[in-house]
Amino acid sequence: METQLAALEAALRHEVAAYQGLLNRLPFKLALIRKNRVDQLEHLTRQEEADLARLLGFERERNQSVQAILSALPAGTEPSLSGILPHLTPDWHSRLAPLGDRLREQVGALREGHETCKILLKASLEYVDITMQLVSRTVANAQPLMYGGADEETPLHSPSLLLDRRA
Repeated sequence: METQLAALEAALRHEVAAYQGLLNRLPFKLALIRKNRVDQLEHLTRQEEADLARLLGFERERNQSVQAILSALPAGTEPSLSGILPHLTPDWHSRLAPLGDRLREQVGALREGHETCKILLKASLEYVDITMQLVSRTVANAQPLMYGGADEETPLHSPSLLLDRRA
């Protein structure tokens, strides 16, 4: 079981490091959203997709290690880190419990940060929608400017067709 516990510890350490990388990038991601830097945000998103793929691999390793450890524990033990911790020696418990705690903290912080990103993006889209509605109304209500006398109806300016109501 020592080998499986060591594999579990390694997988947890890899997960913690990967989540920390995502957390470290979160302020940069928020700044890109606020500054509307779409190209850089797309690049960052591609990097995060690669990191998430690696993270899934670490999670698979962790789950495989937990399953291997469960075979040496009493039946009915919950198939999770918190389920196996009470059955471990104090040494292994003290090595693995802080990693699990750190992982839960990181996932919570990342979830919170992504919720902020979601709110900012939603607000940006609402702002764009409101702006487009205002522009459409302005264009729809625009009267052509006339020059000359009342009998001359040649417009100086006509409403733009670029932003009509169908836009």
